[in-house]
Amino acid sequence: MLLAYERLDAMWRIRYGLSADEKLVVLFLAEHAVLIGDLEAAIGIPMPDGPGLLERLEVRGFLRSVHGDAVALTKKGLSARLEFERTTRRIAEAGIDADGNAEAHHRFLEI
Repeated sequence: MLLAYERLDAMWRIRYGLSADEKLVVLFLAEHAVLIGDLEAAIGIPMPDGPGLLERLEVRGFLRSVHGDAVALTKKGLSARLEFERTTRRIAEAGIDADGNAEAHHRFLEI
């Protein structure tokens, strides 16, 4: 299962062009705005002033600034997040359904 998750993580980040830290931000944010200070504390990544992580995500259309001190996902960011969540759910379900069945794991990895 770990291999499936690692593969998913790598493919998803390549598809959306996200670094590991950018991925954490996109996955953490919900549909509502989050204060930048709260985001920093929740994921443990300092958000520097000037060009940085949040600005790159905003320029690439994953999030938008709200009132200058908060950020929220755009439709593109929400779509990326939901895609990741659906696929990780499939990994978990495959592990539960497989009950140690190597063939089920192989079928999942071929999808």
